[in-house]
Amino acid sequence: AGAPISLRLDPASLIEVQPQAPLDNYSDEACLVYNEQVISLYEANGARVNPAPQAHAFDLNLQPQGSMPFPNIEYRITDATEPDAQGRFWAINYLYPGDLDKLQPLETQGQDALAMQYGIGPTHAQYAAVERLVQFQIDSEGIQRVDTPPLQLALVSNVTARNWEGIVMLDGRGFLLVTDLFPETLLGFVAYPP
Repeated sequence: AGAPISLRLDPASLIEVQPQAPLDNYSDEACLVYNEQVISLYEANGARVNPAPQAHAFDLNLQPQGSMPFPNIEYRITDATEPDAQGRFWAINYLYPGDLDKLQPLETQGQDALAMQYGIGPTHAQYAAVERLVQFQIDSEGIQRVDTPPLQLALVSNVTARNWEGIVMLDGRGFLLVTDLFPETLLGFVAYPP
C-alpha cells in the first residue's frame, strides 16, 4: 500500500461561478473533463427556472474559458460520468418531490418531456420522485441530450427519494452510484447495457 492520496484546496485558485437561477442552495453541481477543459454543469436547468442553461468551461488551471449551451432538462443534474472519445456522457437526473415548488417543472399530467417521449417504468408511474440517468454529448456547438432512452432506477417508495450525488462508469459493465446522506449513504450498481 502506497502513501495515502490527499487533495488540498488552494484558496488563491478559487473561481466564483454565478448561479443561473434564483434558487437557494443550487449551484454548478457536476464536473467533468473533456478536451483539456473542466466543464461544470448547473443543477437546475428546467425551462421555467433556467430558460437558457449554460455549462461553464475552464482550462486545466481553472482559468475561465467561457460557456456553452446546455439543454433544458427538468429536475436536477447532480453528477456526470467521464465523457467517452465522442464526448458522450451520462448524468444523474433527480427529483426529490419536496422540490417541485422550487423547480417549477413544465409538466403535463405529472409527466416531463423525457417521460412523455420514452414512457415511464412501473415505479416512476407510482411515485413522484425521479431517479434516472440521461445521456448527453459535448461537441463544438455545446452540450446536447442524446436521443437515448433514460435509464430509470427502480424507486423505493413515495416518501423515500435517494439523493444520488455521484456516478462513475465501469467499462463495459455499467455505473456505480452513490448517495449523499439521504436517506443514508448508499452505493448502487446499474448494469449497462441492461
